[in-house]
Amino acid sequence: MDYSVALMLRSEHKSKRPGLWECVVLLVEASSDEEARAKAERLSERYETEFQTADGDTVRWRLEGVQKVELIDYAPDRSGTELYSLHLTEHEARSILNPIVDDE
Repeated sequence: MDYSVALMLRSEHKSKRPGLWECVVLLVEASSDEEARAKAERLSERYETEFQTADGDTVRWRLEGVQKVELIDYAPDRSGTELYSLHLTEHEARSILNPIVDDE
């Protein structure tokens, strides 16, 4: 069976500058919700990283947790299969639609 698993990641800056959040949705093949969650948590290691920015700040991305595990129920023709959907407030939607400006 196939599952969509939404991971929530967060960045931390050594400079104490505010970090960002990222929602990553993975397609995971598993036999149960629990197995899909465990596989996604292991796969999340590829997103956990630490690096130094051009201005010398250290940034660490870490998994904060699994937000949602959903069984994907689809027909043989997979085109148009919805993997993830998120309801947003007006403020959240406008925030996503505006580009991130790095002026700090």
